[in-house]
Amino acid sequence: MKKLRVVWGAPCSGKTTYCKKNLEGQDVVFDYDSIKRALTYQDVVFDYDSIKRALTYGEDHAVLDWIQNLIVKMRGTFLRTVKEDADIDDAFMIVSYVSDELKKFIEEDIGIKDVEYHLVESTLAECLARLEKDDERPDKEKEAELIKKWFQDHGKKEEKTMLKKMNERQYRQAQKFGAGEDGFIVEGYAATWEAYELYRDEDGPVYEKFEQSAFDDADMTDIIMLYDHQGKVLARQSNGTLEVVANDEGLHVRADLSKSEAAKELYREIKEGLITRMSWAFRLGEYEYDKKTRTIIHRSIEKVFDVSAVGRPANDMTSINARSFADGVILQEQTERSERERLALLIDLELTLNKEKK
Repeated sequence: MKKLRVVWGAPCSGKTTYCKKNLEGQDVVFDYDSIKRALTYQDVVFDYDSIKRALTYGEDHAVLDWIQNLIVKMRGTFLRTVKEDADIDDAFMIVSYVSDELKKFIEEDIGIKDVEYHLVESTLAECLARLEKDDERPDKEKEAELIKKWFQDHGKKEEKTMLKKMNERQYRQAQKFGAGEDGFIVEGYAATWEAYELYRDEDGPVYEKFEQSAFDDADMTDIIMLYDHQGKVLARQSNGTLEVVANDEGLHVRADLSKSEAAKELYREIKEGLITRMSWAFRLGEYEYDKKTRTIIHRSIEKVFDVSAVGRPANDMTSINARSFADGVILQEQTERSERERLALLIDLELTLNKEKK
């Protein structure tokens, strides 16, 4: 063997594609996932911690299940064999990431000195997009979690920031809200389907839009109504005093505030015009940023936590959180666009140089 090339990166980052493009002569590849499928005829998706153990340590240190233990032992045999085989050119080995333990196993325990560690760089958005398009992946939801966890551990600062924002609760002002005429009923729309201005920056307005299908698979179990997203529960789905339903106009909220003195007091404040705004808390699902229209488009919502009457919506945490989220989305889009432009310039330069040589 001439050289060992350890190819690493996030799930769906393009590691296998990289190997296929660079294989030549009598090169060989050890692909953990492909061997797993060949041995079992199954596309088994392991949990993140289990994969981490399997790809971090050498064969004498891993505490694995039966199939992972077998594959890791095969990996050790593979490395020892290719190290001594003069007929093999380069050997490729695909892993999720390169730890100090794995380096020690390769360079000291196995004794391979000529090792190249190549990171296949892809953004979080690119990996998730590839996963969505790959019909051979058996459990996309679980594999999406593996991708996110990889970027939490090993991603760049902007990727970790995006993941942090994705896992945080988001807060938005309701589009319409007011007291009804019957009893202690208040009604409003937490979200409508039309695009609206989320905030403005130096380049102008940034818009946000929720697709009507965004709530189809959302967790909307036992949503509660609060004041300023805290304090006593004023209404809730489980006792029939709160309804939150997506209809043709938007996410409709209807609350009966007759079941406690605190709820009745809030109703009176709403009816008298002292409280005129509403906010809602949710966890992000899939979304994208349309740079042409400067619009964040939500394809799905993971969970709706609560709807809340609010006293100061203009300058409270609602607006701060929304702007922080929007800035993060735009930063990610700009980072990806800059990388695409850089690659395009390199390709143009290479084509120019090739023409000059001819």
